[in-house]
Amino acid sequence: MNTNLFRMATAVALGGLLVACENGGRLASDTGQPPEPTPAPVQGSADWLAVWGGTQTGGAAMNERTVRNIALASVGGHRLRLRLFNEHADSAITIGKAYVGIRDPEAGDATLIAGSNRQITFNGGQQGVVIPPGTESLYSDPLDFQVTALDQLAVSFYVVGEDNAADQHSTTWNESWASAAGSGDFAADESGDNFPAFIDGSAAQPPQGTPLVCNGCTVYALRDIELQTSEANGAIVLLGSSSLHGYNTSQGRFVKVGDLLSQRMNEEIPARWRKSFVHKAIGGDRLDSALASRVDKDVFGTVGVDAVVVWVTNDLSSSSGAEVIASYQDMIGRAHPRGVNVLCPTWVPGAQSSGANLSGERDLVNRWILAGNCDGEVDWGGRSENPLDPNIWRVEHNSGDNIHGNDLAHADWSVMTPLADWVTLPAPQF
Repeated sequence: MNTNLFRMATAVALGGLLVACENGGRLASDTGQPPEPTPAPVQGSADWLAVWGGTQTGGAAMNERTVRNIALASVGGHRLRLRLFNEHADSAITIGKAYVGIRDPEAGDATLIAGSNRQITFNGGQQGVVIPPGTESLYSDPLDFQVTALDQLAVSFYVVGEDNAADQHSTTWNESWASAAGSGDFAADESGDNFPAFIDGSAAQPPQGTPLVCNGCTVYALRDIELQTSEANGAIVLLGSSSLHGYNTSQGRFVKVGDLLSQRMNEEIPARWRKSFVHKAIGGDRLDSALASRVDKDVFGTVGVDAVVVWVTNDLSSSSGAEVIASYQDMIGRAHPRGVNVLCPTWVPGAQSSGANLSGERDLVNRWILAGNCDGEVDWGGRSENPLDPNIWRVEHNSGDNIHGNDLAHADWSVMTPLADWVTLPAPQF
């Protein structure tokens, strides 16, 4: 793509967006006529849009207890449904009751905002549901429920019985809670008193700088949260490994780059033109592995997806730069026929690819990205390189393990990301 021409066109488009925002949602034209804006329609079923998501990585079973899953809504909306799963287990998950509320962000525990907790049903009004083994997708009934962007949604499941599947995922980097083992049903409670520990049984924050540790940062049985909304017209899936997951950022503060981009999206982009951000990152993942095992479900199976950020950055530990580029080309070749743009941050220095740094393989991948071979690019890697040696981390961005960025790194990556470009990208041509 011609990057300079694209950026000029994007600047014009963004100017129109800002005029629209100032003029009550109408775009000014060269003729002086203010036609209504026509953002792309939301894809997917009956105009639903995924606004939060995760991917299956395994975990412990929840038996005869209540879990309170916490999920940050990347955009707001007025009607909600839950998408559940039990993908790889051999046994079922039995949910006796389910509620959705809004966590009180000032409480510091599982307490909800008073009056926000509402029961959600299944199969036309049933209060519970059995999720059979091998289930990739099971929907709740829709619920009229007002969500404001960046609300911390609290999805509570009373998990019945003693033989439920272990099917969690770990893509949140914020805590979820559980009642005591065997304690039963507290799904309707708005107090946090009956949720004494994090969902994994831990009760203490890990020390900052401890790699690959986040106490309680899993959810149970929850694949996606979808909204009907007039605020956004598409979803951007964040397909990544541990860096995009947020390892070594401050736990529970929603300061990983995807969360910060959601904040920027809602502050800077007018309603109806926004995109939601849906996290699908797994620590230790590789792009070739993701392409082989989960892209169809986690990217193309996300309702409303029209772009994917690809930052799965472990392949260079054992693959060449040319092989990584071939994986990107495979991703693009699969995404474009589905109407999905591919957005590519450059790779940061990292211990898992230290040899690739020294041999120039990471540089080869980054130069390919910056040459405009994806539908959009951002130089996160260059921002985090040490000015004295691009093969090592900028000191103020290093979380302490020489692999992952700290809070400042994620903040800087967010600020430099060209959101206006991303929301105005046309559908890919192929």
